[in-house]
Amino acid sequence: MKIDLHMHTTCSDGELTPKEILHMASQNGVSIMSITDHDDITAFQEAKSEANKMNITLIPGIELNTNGPNGELHILGFAFHPDHPKLLQYISWRKQERVRWSKQIVLKLQELGYEVEWENCFKRAAGGVIVRTHIADELVAHGYFISSKKAFNTLLVKGQAAFVERSPFSSLDAIRLIHQCGGKAFIAHPGIYPFKGHLT
Repeated sequence: MKIDLHMHTTCSDGELTPKEILHMASQNGVSIMSITDHDDITAFQEAKSEANKMNITLIPGIELNTNGPNGELHILGFAFHPDHPKLLQYISWRKQERVRWSKQIVLKLQELGYEVEWENCFKRAAGGVIVRTHIADELVAHGYFISSKKAFNTLLVKGQAAFVERSPFSSLDAIRLIHQCGGKAFIAHPGIYPFKGHLT
């Protein structure tokens, strides 16, 4: 039995559509999976009926971006109620916040002399959930950097010239939200974080 509980689609910063990622999972023998797009569950809604036809158990999943004293943390949520009003309210709020936040990033880039337009960055967010990777990709498309990773690390991470803080939403907020919606919460890619101790 193969299980994959952390993957992204074009509904956030992935390269495959929900249907494409299902077929790739099936071809690789995955029988239990969860799509954990950033701050969105559109892919789950789109893929659940197709997953049933393919005999794949699709668990509701999401990756919540948070910030606090320990910096930016990503919290994974699984097996929550996907139609829970609190979750849907959060997703709507975060999408609006991502638009505001990403526009501020692009404005900073323009002030630094990078000729990029927010509308073109947003077009890269096929699912409507814009992330910094989409902005980094646009910088590469303009020839400013040779890779999105280089653009990201040079300009868009904390401490760099075009970094913009998100609206407050801590890891504890994320964990509470997931629990309120009947799910289980876990920290994503724990090995990358330098701190030890409690989440904040």
